[in-house]
This record gives sequence, C-alpha cells and structure tokens, in this order.
Amino acid sequence: MSSRSQSIQFLTLELGWNILKLVGVFQTIAQGLMLFALSYWVTALWFNVFVPKLMIIVAILAAGAALVVVKAIFTRVNSNLEADGFALDDSLAGSLWQHVRAMCSNLNTEPPNQLIAGIDSNFFVIENPVTANETLYRGRTLYVSLPLLKQLNGSEADAVLAHEMAHFQAGDTIYSKKIAPLVARFDRYLLALSEGGATTPVFYFMNCFRALFELSLSKLSREREFRADQVAAQLASPRDLAAALLKIAAYSTYRAKVQDELFGHNAVLQEANICDRIERGFAEFASQFADSGGLVELHSAHPFDSHPAMSARLEALGVPLNKEQARSLLMSRSDGRWYFEIDRAADLERAQWDEFEENFRKLHEQSLAFRYLPSNEEERQLVVREFPEVRFESSGGDIVIDFEKIQHATWEAPIYFRDFVQCMNSDNDLTVQYKLDGKSQKKTLKYGSFKQEAVPMLAALQQYYGRYLSAVAYQRYLEEQKPSEL
Repeated sequence: MSSRSQSIQFLTLELGWNILKLVGVFQTIAQGLMLFALSYWVTALWFNVFVPKLMIIVAILAAGAALVVVKAIFTRVNSNLEADGFALDDSLAGSLWQHVRAMCSNLNTEPPNQLIAGIDSNFFVIENPVTANETLYRGRTLYVSLPLLKQLNGSEADAVLAHEMAHFQAGDTIYSKKIAPLVARFDRYLLALSEGGATTPVFYFMNCFRALFELSLSKLSREREFRADQVAAQLASPRDLAAALLKIAAYSTYRAKVQDELFGHNAVLQEANICDRIERGFAEFASQFADSGGLVELHSAHPFDSHPAMSARLEALGVPLNKEQARSLLMSRSDGRWYFEIDRAADLERAQWDEFEENFRKLHEQSLAFRYLPSNEEERQLVVREFPEVRFESSGGDIVIDFEKIQHATWEAPIYFRDFVQCMNSDNDLTVQYKLDGKSQKKTLKYGSFKQEAVPMLAALQQYYGRYLSAVAYQRYLEEQKPSEL
C-alpha cells in the first residue's frame, strides 16, 4: 500500500512509527515483568530456592531495557545536510540562474532558493536545511558540481539540470524532507534496541516493519528517477542525458580510483594534487571505461535516494548500452559551457580542491601511523606525532605509555607491545601477561592506586596497543602481497 504514492508512503511511515514505538514500549515492559516473575517462580518451583539477588538483577535489566526504549523514542535526529561548496548569487552566475529559472518556469515549478557549487561528484536537489561555507540555507537547494560542469557540454548539463528541476516539479524533495527525519529516527531507534541487550527481541520485531518499508522506499525512489529522466529527455534529449549520466559515472569512478591509489601510498604525501591527476588522466580512463563490464551495475550518487542501475535508466531512455554507443557518448566533446559561464569558477574550484587535498593529506598521514612499525627516524616521528607519550599518576608510581611499550616506575624494564601475550581485566586490577627471553611473565596494576586515572589509563592502553596490532596486521598484509620467489 505504501508504494502507491509518496503521500501514502509518508502517512504509512508516520502511522507505523507512532504505533510501533508504543508497541515497543509495552512489549519491553511486558517482557521485563515476565522475566522478573520467572526469576522468582523458576527457582522457587524447580529448586525450592528464593534468590533475591537474581530478582534484583533481572529487575535492573528490565528497567534498563525500558529506559533504552523510551530514550530512543525521544532522541532527536539532525537531518540537516553538510555540503562543501559556495552559494552562487546572480553576480557570480547570472546566466546559469536565468537558465534555471526559465527551466523551472517551463516546468511550472518554483526555482531553487539557492544554488551551491562544490567539488563533489554529483548533482542533487533537496529541501532539507543545508549548511555550506558555515552558512545555513533553507528552502530549495540545487547543488552543482564544478568539476562535472567542466566535463559536460552545455546540452548535457541542461539535461542534468532538467532532471533535478523535475524533482522539484513532482514534489519529490518535499516528501524526502518529511520522510528522511522519520527514517533516521526509526534507524536510531533500531540501533538503540540492538545494543540494549534485553531489548533484542523488540529489535527483531521492529526491524520487520523497517525492512518491509525499505522495499517501498526503493520502489518509489526508482520511479521518481525514471520520471525525472523522462522530463529531462523531453527538455533536452535522451542522448544528452545518457551522455551526462555516463560521464558522471566515469568521473566518479576515476576520482575514487585516484584517491584510493593515493591513500594506499606508504610514504607521506608532500602534496596530493588530486584535481590535477584527475584532469590529466580522465580522458584516457573514459576511453577505457566504455569497455568496462561493470557499466550495467553503476548507480548515481545522491545524499538521500537510491538510484536505478545505469542500464535500466538508459534502456528507459531508449539509448542502448553497448560498448560502441558508450564509447561514442563518453568521448563526445565537452565544452564546459556552464562552468565557464560562472564568474571566478576556476578560483572557487581551486579553493575547494586546496582545502580538500590538504585534509586528504592529513588523513593519509594519520592512517600511516596505523600502518608503520617504524623502521627509520622519519616513520618514528610520524607515529610519535599521532601517538605521543602519555603519563598517568598513581600512588605506587607513574605509568607511561607510548606507541610501542608500557612502563611503570617500579618495573626494572618496560613491557613492549611485541611481547604481549594477553591482558586480563578485573574489577580491581589489570594483569599483563608477556614473554621475555622466551619465558612467560606477568605484571599487575591495581586500579585503586590510580584514583581517577584508571579509566583514562585503560583507554590509552587499548588505543595504543590497538594501533600496534593494526600496524602488525598491515605489515603482514604487505608481506603476503609480495610475489613469491621460485
């Protein structure tokens, strides 16, 4: 029933959420009362024993489960979108604004309230609040990709813009705005139930409705995309839209490939130059992309909706997806018309790429700290920068943890992570078993001596030892990838 229309879908979800959240509360309470009763009757009838402690424990678990359910119901979820980009006003993109407004007039729908240009590899429209460049925007938002505008000719970009405006015309963004927060709240609710222990039975009950509703969401999402494609094909042409879809998919795939290869480097990147690498190699990649066997499985990116497979969309447009046609569409000349109609487009794009590449480089360095078992001073300094020495005070002497070992003031020598066998944690102490010169040994740390620093000390030990284990696993992976010598 919910798949008949967007309005029915929203009403079904809203009604289902409001009914099922109450059912979940009552089910949790009933389950808790039943367990509490069983904690008495099972021991009393079967063993003739009355165990107050067991009843108290069960009562605490039942109360905790009920609290988890109630808290999850009232937890608010932020459905605002964080978008990297700059808002373009008429002074920067007058021609583009005029074109979009004329297109909306043609479709008898209101134009977007703001046009945000960024470097993400997609186009989309939403009516959820959007934050871009530390400014909150409300109303209708059209997001355009500057790198993609540069790869598309004018008519191809027109087809994409028409597709997005068709979503406004059909009210798709209104329903997405209504449904997205409800779905997010439901998913947060399910997550809380799955982690609540005693609420697990309620989780499986509630998840049945969520799984069935997802089928409805997917079905209507695909129908929305097919309808928007048909509108775009009428305002532009099926071929222009097909070419745009393929170029967007090829660009997104190549960008991911470039970033994955860069992130895989095991040395510090002095500079990322992602934008330049993409622009230098995209033409060659696009010519090979047409021969790819994975074209039929490609989907377009969007922050909220799932999209149909590329083959289904092109088939609906009447454009056959074969290698010859794909190559022709992908290799068609791209004049970047709307990119060059934006004043200072190159500066705006470059500023965003500079920020993105710097953040990418920093993230890459952080990842290297989890890969290195330092073999030189440069690698050691990088790991120390991310995992500096930490000190914790205790009445029995300070304890110091760094990226490779743990040292207590009363120990003759530190214990290196490479010698760890296991750590045993109890309510009162932590026991570290390790091997030294082939002999099994152990050290015990009493939590009482740390006062307020026992928990931070344990967290630091887990974090630093976890880093060491990650590095060991990664180095083992590199060894396995080396070609075997015959």
